[in-house]
Amino acid sequence: MFLFQDFLSMATLSTIELQSIKVYLDNSQNENLISPDPFFELFLKRDIVSVKKPKHPHKFLFDYHSVSSALPGIVQNWFRNKADLTPIRRFIVESNKSISLFQSNHFLNIIQSLEGFHRRFRNDKKKDLKMRLKEIYNEFSDIQLIASEFSDLENITSSAEDSRHYYSHLFKLETDSTKDGRELYELTKKLRIILICCVLKEMGFTNMMINDVLVPGKM
Repeated sequence: MFLFQDFLSMATLSTIELQSIKVYLDNSQNENLISPDPFFELFLKRDIVSVKKPKHPHKFLFDYHSVSSALPGIVQNWFRNKADLTPIRRFIVESNKSISLFQSNHFLNIIQSLEGFHRRFRNDKKKDLKMRLKEIYNEFSDIQLIASEFSDLENITSSAEDSRHYYSHLFKLETDSTKDGRELYELTKKLRIILICCVLKEMGFTNMMINDVLVPGKM
């Protein structure tokens, strides 16, 4: 149930906390068994939660109508890849939360997730981070938002690699490509977009489907 909650957080790019889930049996093949009552109801959170201003559906990453034909496979892949994708998916869900202060660990969560994704799902353990990022970009370069956000690919990958070394390993600051402050925030936003592409691909989205749902203004 918590995995499904995370699925909704991914789809809406929001932090979703469900109070209860009702589960119904699929009796569509037997009209005599159809019942309006749920098979069971699971209460996840009994506390009264203050409701924030609802997020407009056009801000969702995707909704039922945009993926209806592929939805069964997408949901199955979400649960099937639980062990392999969980750490990466958790960072995306966490990154949906509004924060009062951007910190370097937000960048590190995203960049390490991208590196881990490439190592785990592209079966390559010997390439440096810059090459991994370029290969991930090449995989999604036909997506319009990725092409526009990564138009300066060489500088972005250099900045990502140098910044990771600086904040993760405390290397000496030797180049201007290491980012901080607003520049690090903007770099993290770009990397988060391509990380979302990676997760969508493993969920069963084609590049054409990703291109349709990944439009400016949602991120």
